[in-house]
Amino acid sequence: MLAALLWGLSAVPSTAQQPPADLAVEAREALQKKDGARLAQLRERAVAQRHPLSQWVDYWELSNRLAQAQQPELDAFYARWSGAYVEDRLRNDWLLALGSRRVWAFFARDFARFRLIDVGVVSCFALLSVLLGSLAAGLVL
Repeated sequence: MLAALLWGLSAVPSTAQQPPADLAVEAREALQKKDGARLAQLRERAVAQRHPLSQWVDYWELSNRLAQAQQPELDAFYARWSGAYVEDRLRNDWLLALGSRRVWAFFARDFARFRLIDVGVVSCFALLSVLLGSLAAGLVL
C-alpha cells in the first residue's frame, strides 16, 4: 500500500510543484535576453495570477520598451502600483528618458511626484528644465 501511495504521488505533474517565483525568474531571463514578446506574455500571466512579484515583472516589461512608451502607459503603471517602490523606480527611469529627449512639460509633471530625489542625473535635468524655462520666459537669473 505504501508503494502505491508513493507511485501515486510521483504521478503528479512536476509543473504543479514549481514555486510561484519561477514565473519571475523566467521574466528576468526574458528581460536579460531582450525578449519583449515573452516578457509581455509573462507580465500578463503574473498580473492575472496575482503573482507576489507581479509588480517587478510589470516594471521589467514596461522599462524594456521605455523608448517607445507613451505617457498614458506610465500613468496606468503609476496607478497600478501607487505608493510601491516600483512606481517611483519607473518614474526615475521615465524622467531620465524625458530629460534626455528634452520633453520638459511631461518632465515637470512627473518630477513633481518624484520621491527618489537623491538620484543625481534626474536632479540635474530638473535644474536644466528650470533654467531653460527661465531663459525662454526672458528672465535673467
